[in-house]
Amino acid sequence: MKRALKTKNRLNTRGMTLIEIMVVLLIVGALAATLGRTVWDNLIMANVKQTKLMQQEFANALRMYNTECGTYPTTEQGLEALAKNPGAEACANWGPRPFHQGPFKDAWQRPFAYESDGATFTIKSNGPDKRNGGGDDLVFNSEGSTGEAPKN
Repeated sequence: MKRALKTKNRLNTRGMTLIEIMVVLLIVGALAATLGRTVWDNLIMANVKQTKLMQQEFANALRMYNTECGTYPTTEQGLEALAKNPGAEACANWGPRPFHQGPFKDAWQRPFAYESDGATFTIKSNGPDKRNGGGDDLVFNSEGSTGEAPKN
């Protein structure tokens, strides 16, 4: 009887083998990799959507600016003309409140590129790769089209 208890106690205190620990770590690592990639992809998609919404918001402010001033801010004036009076020669009817407060940065905290000839405008973000012409650039123009820039 004593011998049976000794054997039973020895089996209970044995612990886990190295192979069992490695299998558990492999399973945990696979789950972490799968979930991490899914979370990362969702974060990128959320930032793209946020940037597109910002571009539309700036476009609405630019249209209000155009209604009040008769033209869009020039490329040199940039989007900052929505927040600060560019001067009476550029817009006599500006104010009293700004058309937009800013900041004029995309979801990746990079400044938007703004181009305008006075009659049309384009607002561009370099997108998730943060490189100009990287194939994932987000472009919004005065005609209302939005999307990715053509791939070079």
